[in-house]
Amino acid sequence: DDIKNEKWPFTYINKISGRSEELIWLKNNKNNLDFIHPIVIVELHLKNVKRYQLIKLSDYKIKLKVVKEETAEQLKIEKNIKNKLLTILNKKDMSNVKLEIEFVDEIQNDLVSGKYKLIKNNSRT
Repeated sequence: DDIKNEKWPFTYINKISGRSEELIWLKNNKNNLDFIHPIVIVELHLKNVKRYQLIKLSDYKIKLKVVKEETAEQLKIEKNIKNKLLTILNKKDMSNVKLEIEFVDEIQNDLVSGKYKLIKNNSRT
């Protein structure tokens, strides 16, 4: 529902529906919370990867679940992922954050929304 504003000559939008991804809040080397924006994860452009999902396990640990192309070499993909994600973490002064990579056959859609979630927060800290 839109809300009419008497102070200004325009209408406020109460809510926008659509796809939203969470910010990834992690603690940096100085133990301060900082975030990685979801667009950074969207724009990884991982070669020979069908689908991936970033999961926050704690303030100091993330996991990337990866579904690779069948004929692709896992070690090459893993090296590429580590290179890209560790570069991002280092730029954010988060070299203390541990990265785990898990190769899986599929990544299920979210049970509640039925949509693919690029980012999941399993820590809720």
